[in-house]
Amino acid sequence: MTAPTDRELDALLREWAGRSRLTDARAETIRAAIVAETPGPRVDAAWWHELVTDVTRAVVQAATMPEAARAALASTSPIISPLPFPA
Repeated sequence: MTAPTDRELDALLREWAGRSRLTDARAETIRAAIVAETPGPRVDAAWWHELVTDVTRAVVQAATMPEAARAALASTSPIISPLPFPA
């Protein structure tokens, strides 16, 4: 069996999509069911913002740290590499 050409594959995908595509009504039913499912406790927006801010600050500081400082910290921290980008 030989592999289909790009043109044949496109035609097969179009044919499959035509048979498999959801109707707008079915898609809306699925969307509404997903939206109606409320997850457990929500994350506090202020807490999340503070966390992301702290992590971003740490990443930027580590990424812009002079090489000598990175090398010194690398000997004491498993998460800091002496290179800007680990090889």
